[in-house]
Amino acid sequence: MRKLYNEFFYVPKHGKVREKVMLTHVVMVVTVILICLAAMSFTAYAYFSCGVTSYANIIQSASFEAKVQIVGANGEPVEVITGDYQSQSAELKANAEYSVTLQHTDRSTAKNGFMIITATNCDGKYHTQQLGKDANGNTETVTFWLKPTADTVVTFTPCWGTSSRYSDFMNTKESSELYITSSEHLTIMVKTENEVQSNDASGAESEAIAPAEQATEVPVT
Repeated sequence: MRKLYNEFFYVPKHGKVREKVMLTHVVMVVTVILICLAAMSFTAYAYFSCGVTSYANIIQSASFEAKVQIVGANGEPVEVITGDYQSQSAELKANAEYSVTLQHTDRSTAKNGFMIITATNCDGKYHTQQLGKDANGNTETVTFWLKPTADTVVTFTPCWGTSSRYSDFMNTKESSELYITSSEHLTIMVKTENEVQSNDASGAESEAIAPAEQATEVPVT
């Protein structure tokens, strides 16, 4: 054993290091590095390839869905079209009052939610009262009347959770302008095509005039 050590590993204190000893040290260092890299690679592969499967627990995000039914003043139903993200829309005529019924469906996984109502050429964004379970009990259906001031497309977008306007309604017990409760008659202000074109023209003129107003005279020297 001592002979092997002197042959391959011994470094004299005052003499030169033999070539065989130098090569042995280099081979040992490289071998140790390779072993460490192999160990790190093996443990990393074991970490990322390990998985746990449980068929008893299914994790999914909450969802809210409500069916929209619209009936005109003459009793005829209005066609409701389902779009992206379960939103529903319908074309409504100017100054005609429609009965709108929102019904909470069984496909919802959230306990409660509400609908956001918007309309083309209308600046307002309306929130309905809560559908489902809340402080007032269990509300499965909300019915109200809607009258636009001009032809428009009204869109109903479902949202799970609690409306940002719900707390104000619970504190005051009074419906705000943008919060819709059951049995309410709501008139939404919709701009006509002429008003929209007029506003666009006014905006374009303002943008054209603004640079001229900001120009300053440079004195000639």
